[in-house]
Amino acid sequence: MIPFQESVEFKATIMSCGVGGFTREQDVEITDVDDAGTGKTFKVFYNISTTNANCTCKIFERKGLLCRHILWVYSGKGVRSIPKRYILSRWTKNVLILDRNVVDDNDFVNSNQTNLSKVWSEFHETVNLLKTVPDVHMEELSTLLVQLWEKICPQAKPLTKDQEMKMLLGCSASSDITILPPTKSNNKGSGKRLRSTKAQCIEKAEKPKRLCAYCK
Repeated sequence: MIPFQESVEFKATIMSCGVGGFTREQDVEITDVDDAGTGKTFKVFYNISTTNANCTCKIFERKGLLCRHILWVYSGKGVRSIPKRYILSRWTKNVLILDRNVVDDNDFVNSNQTNLSKVWSEFHETVNLLKTVPDVHMEELSTLLVQLWEKICPQAKPLTKDQEMKMLLGCSASSDITILPPTKSNNKGSGKRLRSTKAQCIEKAEKPKRLCAYCK
């Protein structure tokens, strides 16, 4: 299935793109593609020998999807299918199975997460397959799930906070804590209540008035 954004780029190659200029440097063809949608011109560098293409809009580098400008050049060159080098694993159905062959090398996925992902993938595929078969198989799957639930329910124990964090993040909490909560601050002012103008006038009126030192 083509991602939604990719289908938008396909349509834009017909409605928005046009040639603005063309140059060639050895095996690299540089095409100026006018984009009516943005009102800008982008350069597409197409290597004739390797069919590699790069665009100055950098959409593929940011989103992992080919932009309309590269697709427009590929269409003009007679390239009828996207080269495999531009189809990232994130857009394939195999990404549902978190395996070391699918994820990047720097990602750490423990065995529990891998097995859980495989189970989810197989479960979804089974449910989708049951849509085209008689209902008796659906009832059989429901019965198996009930039996499995009754079997594992007495053994199931609530997860602790550390176990939930380990399952979510793939790593346990560190015992060496160097960052502590900040000291509680007092945001209620200086502690003295500001008196109203009326209270200040009453206090001023209650003060004894100054008297003459001779006649009082």
